[in-house]
Amino acid sequence: MHRFTSFPAVLLALALPASASAQRLLAHDTLSADTPSVVSCGFCGDEVIGVVFRELPGTAGIRDTDFPMGLTNLQIALAAASTDGVSCTSLMEGGVVQAAVEIWAGITPPETLPRVDVTFGMAWPDETLLWASDAVPLTLSTATVDGDSRFDLQFNAYMPRDESDEMIVVPAGNSYLRVAVQLPGGGEHNSVCVDPAEVPSGFPLRDNDGVIQPLRSHIYGNGLGWRWNETVGLRGDWAIRLEVAPMPGPRDAGMRDAGAADVGRTDTGMASDAGIDAGTTGPDDGGCSCRLGARTSSPVLPLALGLLLAAIVARRRSR
Repeated sequence: MHRFTSFPAVLLALALPASASAQRLLAHDTLSADTPSVVSCGFCGDEVIGVVFRELPGTAGIRDTDFPMGLTNLQIALAAASTDGVSCTSLMEGGVVQAAVEIWAGITPPETLPRVDVTFGMAWPDETLLWASDAVPLTLSTATVDGDSRFDLQFNAYMPRDESDEMIVVPAGNSYLRVAVQLPGGGEHNSVCVDPAEVPSGFPLRDNDGVIQPLRSHIYGNGLGWRWNETVGLRGDWAIRLEVAPMPGPRDAGMRDAGAADVGRTDTGMASDAGIDAGTTGPDDGGCSCRLGARTSSPVLPLALGLLLAAIVARRRSR
């Protein structure tokens, strides 16, 4: 893996101060108490999930007129789970894992993906690296009991800073931001990965209600290269969010809807339900068809546990 100097990553409480009213949450995922979601267990350690934050229909998303802007907050959620290549099981013991994370800025939103030899740690065309760390600590979302339907969603929030411990400002001339998260290895549970060293210690979370728009959420798979989620049957967006703030400087129009988000946001510690219909096959992930678990009196997030893609599983087994 190409390595960068690790800038400070300061752990924050997810309840952000009221003074941040001008800040704006960019959240393409819809993880909330009322939406279906998935833990994707078909990944191996060192593979990548990512999101391109760019324009969206209406007034959502970001455009070139929104720059310059400051990066005030980065939020990521991974889950504790295991898989035998057929089913995906939630785990009650998660702990903290260390993931490599990058934030890039680009001039022209990508309509096609880079070649397979452009890997994590390498810029896409017309991109500039804003921030990177090889060891971002992430507390995993966990089940209340191994294999149980209740699942506690945990978003980790960080404040990216430059080498002078100042807010990172993205200059005018850019039109999108891209966040890439390399999944950490070192897991101890069964996986679709042949090499035990490749077993992930944390699996990615996404919603399951369709991508917010094509050409946004994506993966990097070993042997596959970069793929948009919608092209490999992944019906949703990864649990990766950015909070940004307007900065002084020339722009055609101000940041829209101060304090608003592209979609909803969730609170730390929210409980969720997950259930798997054993022996069935889902329509999109090549894994388990899922149903909601039993509801409780507190808000819950319906969380399905599934596999990434049957073709990836088969490829790794033959490796």
